[in-house]
Amino acid sequence: MSNRYTKIKRSRLAKNDNNNCSVIATSIACRVSYFKAHAACANFGRKDGHGMNNMNILLAAKQLGVELTPVTNRNGKPLLQKNGSKFTPKTIGKRLKSGYFLAFVHAHVFAVVNGEVEDWTDGRAHHIYEVWRVSVPKGSRS
Repeated sequence: MSNRYTKIKRSRLAKNDNNNCSVIATSIACRVSYFKAHAACANFGRKDGHGMNNMNILLAAKQLGVELTPVTNRNGKPLLQKNGSKFTPKTIGKRLKSGYFLAFVHAHVFAVVNGEVEDWTDGRAHHIYEVWRVSVPKGSRS
């Protein structure tokens, strides 16, 4: 696992929080501390020890000052591999080679940074249903 994910997991332990993939992914993709992401997620209804829905995760990320853009195939259709199957944590890195992303699978979210899956699901075959590019607007952070 990457240094980013390991560092964030240590913060999670300090906060004594579980079921917090939304906080970890938001922290990594938005480039903020675990504690700042935790507060943003709490503002959109997340309670310690519980998950949150995809829309509220995206709203929490937006509150942190990022821009979100859905990632689709060139034709604007849902993100699929050339063979027509869904991407997985095992295959998504080849498609998302540059940038920061939030990737949603059933009941879970994780970050992808420059092609590297920042999560325990790395190398697994969970179907990815939705991906968002997370961009920090120029001049919005010092």
